[in-house]
Amino acid sequence: MKRGYRIGDVAEISPFLVIAATDDRQANHEAMKEARALSVHVSVADSMEECTCWFPAVAENDGYIAGIVSKNGDHTGVKRLAKKMREVLNE
Repeated sequence: MKRGYRIGDVAEISPFLVIAATDDRQANHEAMKEARALSVHVSVADSMEECTCWFPAVAENDGYIAGIVSKNGDHTGVKRLAKKMREVLNE
């Protein structure tokens, strides 16, 4: 039987990274708070401001892989740049 996040879940498993990506804003927020209190990196799917780490956009071909992230949280710019990088890598 599946169940939702409960406070204490992060502490129970002592992870290196938490990905809070539920369809419940409050659960994502609580998981983030618990992770941060335990000094665990956290990526929160519905709140860029609550993240302590980000996943890069990836562009690759047979010989190269490039990961792209933003210094200032410009995810739209990352998406645009990743598209251009994919075009260049696949020429």
